[in-house]
Amino acid sequence: MKKNPLTTRNLQLLLYALTALGLFWRFSVAINFQSRAWIDEIWVVLNPAYQLLTGVGHLSPHDWVVNQQRSWIPPYALFVYLKILGFLGIKNGVDVLAMVRLAITLASAAGFFAFTCLLARRFSLKYPPLAVVVALFFSPQFVHYSTLADLSVLAMPFVLVGLTLIFWEAQKPKASPRVVLGCFLLAVGGGGIRFQFGLISLAVWIYLLAIRQFKVAAWLVAAGLAVLVIDFGFSSYIYGEPVLPIYRYAYADLFKGAGNDAGVRPFYYAFEILWRFMMEPAFLIAFLFLPSALMRVPALAIPSFVLALVFTVIGHKEFRYFYGPAVLLSGVGAAAFQKWFEERVKRQAARACVVLVLLSFVFVASWRGVKKVRWGDYEIPSKLETFAGTQRDAKGLLVFGWAGIYTGGHYTFHRSLPYKFIENEGQVRQLLKDGGLSSADFNYLIVPDTHGQVCLDEVKREGGGVLFRCTEVELMHFLESMR
Repeated sequence: MKKNPLTTRNLQLLLYALTALGLFWRFSVAINFQSRAWIDEIWVVLNPAYQLLTGVGHLSPHDWVVNQQRSWIPPYALFVYLKILGFLGIKNGVDVLAMVRLAITLASAAGFFAFTCLLARRFSLKYPPLAVVVALFFSPQFVHYSTLADLSVLAMPFVLVGLTLIFWEAQKPKASPRVVLGCFLLAVGGGGIRFQFGLISLAVWIYLLAIRQFKVAAWLVAAGLAVLVIDFGFSSYIYGEPVLPIYRYAYADLFKGAGNDAGVRPFYYAFEILWRFMMEPAFLIAFLFLPSALMRVPALAIPSFVLALVFTVIGHKEFRYFYGPAVLLSGVGAAAFQKWFEERVKRQAARACVVLVLLSFVFVASWRGVKKVRWGDYEIPSKLETFAGTQRDAKGLLVFGWAGIYTGGHYTFHRSLPYKFIENEGQVRQLLKDGGLSSADFNYLIVPDTHGQVCLDEVKREGGGVLFRCTEVELMHFLESMR
């Protein structure tokens, strides 16, 4: 009699192997990926944290000065982490960025794994949740994006662990200490870090009211109010005046139209972004099995659907907005699919065949998914910046010629040195006219290699970029040539 290769033990070993492989992939990306071409990461977390650390750099006027709509909690938490790294002697820009991304990756992976366990429990899966692990740990966009210091990435572990603690024991949770802790974690993710994720808390709260779990609903409200009070006090202290960032953020988007300043997209563009964020099979499975998930586990499926729906109907849509909806829909859809698979496919031979075909499809889709987003864009100036930050004789860095979403980073040096990022010649002329740019402040320059030999001392080439060590006279000639 032939042995059945799909025993629970073998599947459990396969689950551990896939999880370990997925973690290895994430850690590799976290250590080696140096591009910082993500606005939310640069201007909302990294730059403010480094300004707290070094006193160098300016904040985004739109977010921090005019509207005062950003919470200081995320950048201050990173500031504390940077202080710890500095105390341990880790000050090289490359090493610091890697350590920041490793910490974020560990937190993200912990949240993903907790959510995987919750889905397996709530869907009463007979076998280990292989489909969920494959969907969450092998989507290339999740692997890359979950290493970034983006607000959605920072908030997601709190949201996923919070949902896990609230709904671990039953669909109708009681007000136990574990559930109360889950309420606070969920509130931190939505009320203190990524404000849009507050919609998840709202959907959970409405669900709790619908199933008459009023005590837990009251704890969720109390947790939300506590987070808002803490954020109000802390952000007001940093800003120097009374500020509730989530209120300012909502007011700017809903009544001043700030959210649509960068353009409006039709509703169906959201499905294109989700398609790019998720693997093709995960995308199809999520929407095919969403009705089944809503009936089986409404406590998890409803927040997933609500968050995706809101981002679909709002006018301005960006890739980074859909990280949260993509993660939730991928996990819930994969669990619903595996449940259907366990109930409908009874014969071992058919089950083995389907598993083989599905895994093959997933790995092909994963390989194709790597190419969906140009993750390496602007990695050239990023690598040159971090290398310049290691030069002991550096007194300042000037970066010129990379337009678009790459907006520089004052965290290059991990010490108090001037940094300036300029996209084009028009900005140079304006800065020279206003007296906001002096060649005496810098001795390192990064430019595209199309500019030729700007300075005599060429330090490093990276793809299409060059790092020069320049004298004051050489920099002055370079800047004056653009008047």
